[in-house]
Amino acid sequence: MNKAGVKFGIILIMTAMCLAGCSKEKAFVDSCDSEIAEQVTSIMQESQKGRYNLENCEVFVTEESKKDGYVVRRMTFQADWKRVREPIDDPLIMKPQG
Repeated sequence: MNKAGVKFGIILIMTAMCLAGCSKEKAFVDSCDSEIAEQVTSIMQESQKGRYNLENCEVFVTEESKKDGYVVRRMTFQADWKRVREPIDDPLIMKPQG
């Protein structure tokens, strides 16, 4: 798994969690898991299109706690990252001059 991709995935998940907010109702938080997983998976696949094919995507709860009466969940995105092209062919990587 690509470390940069993992970091990017964690940032996206944290963003999704912030946008989804926290709730005092654990049942509500539970019901949001699949929606969050679908949205994060879609965002990750779209953002990596042309660079990686993401297979076996999974979003899962890695930590749960209560803070100020709210249920707070930390979620992780995991996938098999299949490179579509070699790094040298990536337009974001500078080619050697000369």
